[in-house]
Amino acid sequence: MRKNVGGSWQPLNPDLVKNPDGSISTAVTSSDLTLSSGGSGPLATMNSQGRQLAVSLPMSCPPPLSPGPRPPTATSSAVSTST
Repeated sequence: MRKNVGGSWQPLNPDLVKNPDGSISTAVTSSDLTLSSGGSGPLATMNSQGRQLAVSLPMSCPPPLSPGPRPPTATSSAVSTST
């Protein structure tokens, strides 16, 4: 599969890349996914076909650590998985 990016067809690439604003995005995917650069805004935002889905937490999050190796991972030291 491929996606038209700026008039050029690119192969899909799920690797995570750090953006200039500190957020993390997928390189080339069928739906654009952006992970927050930290703070109280949405933790993750997905855009597809003119629609947007955002997920937030009831807390402020620190900036994510640099994207990890495959499989694509991004972690935050202050978000716990325990309940």
